[in-house]
Amino acid sequence: MNRLQSILDHKRTEIARLLPRVEHLRASALLRNDYRGFATAIDRGSEALALIAEVKKASPSAGAIVEQFDPVAIAQAYQVAGAHAVSVLTDEKFFQGHLGYLAKIRNAVGLPLLRKDFILHEAQIFEAAVAGADAILLIVAALEQQELESLYNQATILGMDVLVEMARSLPQMHFLWVGGTEQGKNEWKVQLDELGIKNVTLTGFVSNAHLPLYQAAAEVMLMPYERSIAGSSGGNSADICSPMKMFDYLACGRVILSSDLAVIHEVLNTQNAIFCQPGNASGWVEALREIASQPEKQAELSAQARLDAANYSWTNRARKALEGF
Repeated sequence: MNRLQSILDHKRTEIARLLPRVEHLRASALLRNDYRGFATAIDRGSEALALIAEVKKASPSAGAIVEQFDPVAIAQAYQVAGAHAVSVLTDEKFFQGHLGYLAKIRNAVGLPLLRKDFILHEAQIFEAAVAGADAILLIVAALEQQELESLYNQATILGMDVLVEMARSLPQMHFLWVGGTEQGKNEWKVQLDELGIKNVTLTGFVSNAHLPLYQAAAEVMLMPYERSIAGSSGGNSADICSPMKMFDYLACGRVILSSDLAVIHEVLNTQNAIFCQPGNASGWVEALREIASQPEKQAELSAQARLDAANYSWTNRARKALEGF
């Protein structure tokens, strides 16, 4: 048996212990609203290279690489030296890493973090998100094509750089990002400034009482799953994606551009919204560009959204819940 197979076999025993907690991990992962844009950080253009520096204590072949191992100090040194992102080994048995390193390093540096481990199951992705990772490593040699695609899609749902790509590709449009913590707002501002993106306004937290003012200023409401524009009351991604939050989007009577996800179809449909695949930045850009050129279609979608919102009044929802009793 080769070394990779031995690692994968052991990893499956770890996954088995995770499975009873998978739904809890999933729910906790969806609460994350502070992802640091990993893809954005390492995209330095065609004329420059990006550096992902690695926090690694040991390897199966070399044994301990660093005897006096301080993961936080190492990550801080990488940041000072100009690294664009940090890779953190979290495998314990073979690389002497630890999942807890992610949270410690995240609290000490402002760079995006990649969890480097042997990811075979979505539970590990949720676990990575809860621990503070902004990206994961998928090893092609360890996965079948279908597994690779499934895990990739799950990861992009949790944390996407779609909004950055939209703003960069559509400089003639202005993007209003509402919600999030003050720290998250400042981190994104730095990244946007580095990329030269000037058509984005970041508000940070906005109370429910003031949200309608921001919604009224928007022509299109974007719902790329874990972030929102003119719609989040504080950046809680679980709220953003819940049917309850979508009632607000309908009621404001604007065009809705949404991730094509099952939970969203509980409320939205092709008559009141436009759907795009999560993580497919080019698809979102094209959809927004197309709807911007169709004022009649905009009016149809907006009118239908406002009509459908009436179906979700508290009275109508109570009446529907009592049907059949």
